[in-house]
Amino acid sequence: MKSTLLAVFACLSLAAVPVSAATLLTRYTLGADAGRLDVLKMPGGQAQGQLGLRCERMHYSAGVLACLRAVPGQGLKLDLADKAGQVAQTLSFPNVLLASRVRVAPNGALAAFTGFSGGHTYTGTDFTTRTYVIDVARKRLLADLSTFRVVESAALQMPARRFNVWGVSFDPNAQGRFVATVGAGGAVFLAQGDLASKTLVLLRKEMECPSFSPDGKRIAFKRRKPDGGWLPAIYEPASGREWVMQETRSIDDQILWLDNATIAYELARPGQPEGGETDVVVRPAAGTTASAILRAGGGSPSLFD
Repeated sequence: MKSTLLAVFACLSLAAVPVSAATLLTRYTLGADAGRLDVLKMPGGQAQGQLGLRCERMHYSAGVLACLRAVPGQGLKLDLADKAGQVAQTLSFPNVLLASRVRVAPNGALAAFTGFSGGHTYTGTDFTTRTYVIDVARKRLLADLSTFRVVESAALQMPARRFNVWGVSFDPNAQGRFVATVGAGGAVFLAQGDLASKTLVLLRKEMECPSFSPDGKRIAFKRRKPDGGWLPAIYEPASGREWVMQETRSIDDQILWLDNATIAYELARPGQPEGGETDVVVRPAAGTTASAILRAGGGSPSLFD
């Protein structure tokens, strides 16, 4: 299968550019108001209002807001809402207990989410994920990625047959295509998924929680550190270049592209455990400048234009 990731393209500058006066949606992570959705104005992150939803993970694109929340004894609920926060449909997943990742396709036609049905962290090998793709228009389950066929190569072989999938990012240039992480036996791979063929083609090792840039020409991801935790990194398929950025704290998030040159993500606040209070930070994707806090006590950043 010819990968759309390997298409030749004209090189673009990765120099940092000012983020335009966009609007951002973030999840508040502090105290009793944790889960609240705040609307922020860029570039400074000034508060503009709130939505009447509470989410553990969320993402917005093309008029569709996907909000994941856990209900004790009932598993995960996925609320599909509009830009005003009005819920059109709630889907229930009683076999999934803990929210992890969620993404809406750039055109709003599809959504995908990952949750844990066993374990609660990606750091070991004893966890079990469920990753589903949702048909937004029909408001129904479209695919369970654990049923897809994994396509290996001579250079990329899974060390175990049992595998997990997490961190879907939809290809902005190919309907029904996406990238995700496939993990098996302690090894992790970047995979290209295809909804039509129901395949996951292994492309590269050691890339977790991929995220396409808006033009589809770069992939942000998190790189595991030998001593534990993760660092933000960028991969450029056409050139094969990859660069890892330094961070003062571990990143456990699916990176958001604010534009083709700027990224944002959440970091655990100092002294906080995984899954606790976080801050949203922003930085150039070129990695030439350190990250700066955009929203203290924020998480799950998402463009909201």
